[in-house]
Amino acid sequence: MKKAAIPLLLFVSFVEILAAQRFTCQGYIRNVLTDAPLSFAMISNGEEAVYADEMGHYQFSFFSMERDTLSYTMLGFSPMQLIWPYDSLQMSLVHLTPNVELPAIIVRAPASVAPGGSIMAVDIATIKRLPTLGGEIDYIKGLTLLPGISAGVEGTANLNIRGGEPEQTQLLIDGSPVYNANHLGGFLSAIPPGAVKQITAYKGGVPARLGGRLSGVIDVQLKESIPEKAATDLLIGTGTAGITFHTPVNKNISILASGRFAYPSLLIDLLNASTFEKGVSGDKTNVYVNDVIIKIVNRPSERLTTSFTWFQSSDKGYIQESSGNVIQENFDKKNQTASFRMGYSLSNAWHLKANAYFSNFKYHYQREEDIVYRRDSIVHYSREATHSRIRDFGLRVALQRQFSNTFFFETGTDYVYHSFSASNQGSAAFSNELFNQFSNDNNALEHAYFASLQAQILQNKFVVHGGMRLSTLGTGKATPWYAEPRLRLEYKFSGGLSINANVERHTQYLHRLQANGSLFPNEVWVLANSKAIPSTSDQWSLGISQRSNKVEWYVELFHKQLRNLIQLQFEAGNIYGFERDWTDLIYRDGKGSAKGAEFFFTGSFKKWKPSLAYTLMSSTRRFADINNGNEFPFIFDRRHDINASLTFTPSSKWEYSVLFVYQTGNAATIPIAIGNGVLLYNDINGFRMPSYQRLDTGITRNWEKNEKRKVGKFLRLSIYNTLNRLNAQELSVRPVRREVKNPITMVEETETSWQLYQVGFFPIIPGLTFGMNF
Repeated sequence: MKKAAIPLLLFVSFVEILAAQRFTCQGYIRNVLTDAPLSFAMISNGEEAVYADEMGHYQFSFFSMERDTLSYTMLGFSPMQLIWPYDSLQMSLVHLTPNVELPAIIVRAPASVAPGGSIMAVDIATIKRLPTLGGEIDYIKGLTLLPGISAGVEGTANLNIRGGEPEQTQLLIDGSPVYNANHLGGFLSAIPPGAVKQITAYKGGVPARLGGRLSGVIDVQLKESIPEKAATDLLIGTGTAGITFHTPVNKNISILASGRFAYPSLLIDLLNASTFEKGVSGDKTNVYVNDVIIKIVNRPSERLTTSFTWFQSSDKGYIQESSGNVIQENFDKKNQTASFRMGYSLSNAWHLKANAYFSNFKYHYQREEDIVYRRDSIVHYSREATHSRIRDFGLRVALQRQFSNTFFFETGTDYVYHSFSASNQGSAAFSNELFNQFSNDNNALEHAYFASLQAQILQNKFVVHGGMRLSTLGTGKATPWYAEPRLRLEYKFSGGLSINANVERHTQYLHRLQANGSLFPNEVWVLANSKAIPSTSDQWSLGISQRSNKVEWYVELFHKQLRNLIQLQFEAGNIYGFERDWTDLIYRDGKGSAKGAEFFFTGSFKKWKPSLAYTLMSSTRRFADINNGNEFPFIFDRRHDINASLTFTPSSKWEYSVLFVYQTGNAATIPIAIGNGVLLYNDINGFRMPSYQRLDTGITRNWEKNEKRKVGKFLRLSIYNTLNRLNAQELSVRPVRREVKNPITMVEETETSWQLYQVGFFPIIPGLTFGMNF
């Protein structure tokens, strides 16, 4: 690694010499009303232009002359011009004023930052308007309306990117990884919408500074502003209620607090109070859900910005069944992250970014059963307890420098210390003693160096994004290093038209073992080792896109190869039930392939906002010990995936929306015959479930805040699955028995046949959401 660092230092020194011929100014651009950073604002001198980053920080370089005039512009804000003297190295703090009366300023990344296709800056304002399950605003589930991103199972918030699996998608909240961002069953994601500023989805083109997953990254940035005065948002849905409070402490410090909880659990407790006695009698099913985000932003100087973010989501549930035996089930799931971020502009035009974080995921499940045998009055007490915990301690440091308006460079290092543990205990018959059935503990350091550059040539029409990430797991001398090159090319034509090409490699040091068909997060995370080496993926994509003020569209082809995949063996059953080493109970050296095409169109007209997302894809897997070594479809392989939405706004008071979803059915494995009471199977995932179709509708009434009305309000009615089509959630093979008369003996006999049933969970579901801000 020392030898590899020498060429990098020589390269930086050479570019520094060239950059010395130019003068660089830097600063921040913010909203004059809220002091929020204006992400992706444009800075230009009439000949060259640059964009601010997501924190509103920018650098502009020009040749030494007496002075120059810079213009600062952004859609929805009045432009501003400043004259810069070239002998000044001071930081500039520029505030732009909104030039139109809008309930919300929509920030959209420029094509150079999110060109469409592999990299998309998510329009959270549009997601907020669309009808949802139960009327709950959920930006993470809303990502599944984009091409190339699927939830896998109806109603869940898992994210499968371009034929990958949920654990191959990395979710970051202010730079901290979150391992399980779903509430029980995945019907709701764990991020309160009131705290979210912007979301960037990397289906490809992942920056070199990010890594560790095979499929992509979902980067969630929380609000970063220091408002002029306190503001409060209140949101009450069918199942949850939430509040977001944002206030300044002084001119340099602000506090953002956002929380959400599920209130139906309190009603269930009241209704069951008279008929339920814990562990004795009565039935009860209850789940407590809550999310909390606290963020403190401090800007002690124009050069320094710091922030601290605390995020916590938790599910706590209790189930008791008293029909016969008393069965009690407890589960407790909690996600916690804490991150400290710093941005500091050095006097030599280098910009330092650092992020130290802690991520903690805990899961506990316990089942108890009392069985009373009346004949001898012997009490059999059965108990099972499951524990799972994931802890990450991470530090990412990056140095950035814009040597000219056409050349940007970034380098840094990334450390993550992983600590995984999982265990299961069960009692023997007629005993209260617990015995270990499974125990696994992993600890290791994941380390990476990264460097990237962006260069614009041919009169800024041709853009090259190159990067390299070198990563390893462990600290020993024999530990192998994995190279992860990244290259993205873009050529811009006139009229906002551009073509993009992308090639990249990723390495994942984490594996996940999970039993299918459970609503609980019954999973074990393990670290790669010599028996289950790290997984890798290679992806290329080629696309064409166009942007204007009213219309945006793109078409992109992609192909992804996955290697060194693992899967829990079918006969292993419950993943917590085995006593051998987990590496003896997996299929290894698996390969995967995903290829297809994506099409996306969205328009923003005076009263209409249409959107269409279509994905044509094939996703397969191959293991030597499965399906006779033949390739088989991935369970969430969907040939066609269509999301079409339309929003109609006839006035500022009313808004109507409709969403139609069509998906090819999931791949499934079903028996083909039965012999001696045993079900016989053939090909893995050789059967297709029925196609998935759903129509959602919504109506919103707005009361906008103005000089007379100090409080803005809205009331939205969402009707999920308006046509009441019961889509198949899973398939079940069940015996059907009937009495028939034997034609020979004329005696009635019981005949058993097996039939395939489809099970659906989501009929038509209306939801009501009320929101207000003041």
